[in-house]
Amino acid sequence: MSKNDFEKPPVVFISYSHDEQPVEHMNRVLAFADQLTADGIECVLDQYEEAPPEGWPMWMDRQIRQADFVLMLCTETYYRRVSGQEQPGRGRGVKWEGRLVFQHFYQSDGLNKKFVPVLFLYCHPDDIPDPFQSDTHYMVDDSEQYEKLYARLTGRKYTPKPERGAIRQVRRKTRKTEFLHIDPSVAENEYRAVLRDELGTVKMLGSPDVPSVPVDLLDTFVSLDITAMSPGQGRAGLKQKEMVGRTNRKLSPEATLKRAFEAHRMLLILGDPGSGKTTLLKYCAMLCLKNRHKKLGFKESPLPIHLPLREVESIDGGLRPLHECLSRWASRHYVSTPAEIFLNWLRGELKGSGTFFE
Repeated sequence: MSKNDFEKPPVVFISYSHDEQPVEHMNRVLAFADQLTADGIECVLDQYEEAPPEGWPMWMDRQIRQADFVLMLCTETYYRRVSGQEQPGRGRGVKWEGRLVFQHFYQSDGLNKKFVPVLFLYCHPDDIPDPFQSDTHYMVDDSEQYEKLYARLTGRKYTPKPERGAIRQVRRKTRKTEFLHIDPSVAENEYRAVLRDELGTVKMLGSPDVPSVPVDLLDTFVSLDITAMSPGQGRAGLKQKEMVGRTNRKLSPEATLKRAFEAHRMLLILGDPGSGKTTLLKYCAMLCLKNRHKKLGFKESPLPIHLPLREVESIDGGLRPLHECLSRWASRHYVSTPAEIFLNWLRGELKGSGTFFE
């Protein structure tokens, strides 16, 4: 934008200290003033003046009074001098300017529209004089910050507010439950994937010289010898002739479970601690998860439902519902499966979702 775009360009006075360090400080101040001038600002700087006839103190007072803005280039030295902390006899010019700035600010009842703190990259916000610490400051070495300062000096907005639109109708909240948002088939695939990771490996307990390592369950499972019937079942009402020749017959786990599932919908596995009950159940679940369910007598792959006993929680003097426990277990394994879906799986209400619970 050229300087002719404004009938009267803004007048800016730069207040700064003649710092000894860094040595290029005076040149940086001059370059900053030159840039403002090139951008159409009427910039007033002592380096542009050789010897004002009224003397420097009156010249400073007049420039501060007439300026639209006073840019305070804040350095550690500037802060020390305008705050009255400098050694006597040093920096008298900026000390005088600081007193004038403070007096004008005092007479404005603390409403600041004129004095603007600016910094170079080697300056710090703590170098801003205390009365102006809460005011907006600009790091003018940064191009975006310079543009924001330039917009303020020229009375424009760096981020203009758009035109206000017409009042519209409120978009009513659509009420949907979490359950309705989740496709049961997607939920089942996610749950199956978690089960494969959770149940698919076992840790082989090592010795001090052999560390415990996870191994694939299906590759390392050792088939147990399981009898088709136990003598105790005879006492439950089986005829003696039905037990003849069957008590000592040994079957593979798959064959035994296949017979059980063909005749019953439930199977309870009992055994001594460490006898392999949990591993057997995991093995059966993995057969279903790996599409080898026909070995267990299932025509279609059932959905294994897994819940360690320690995950069954107490609540209000009783036990938390099973489907809620399953949902909480899934969430701890980073799967958001609603309790309602588990409830339908347990009831068999979702089409094609036969279940195998362990």
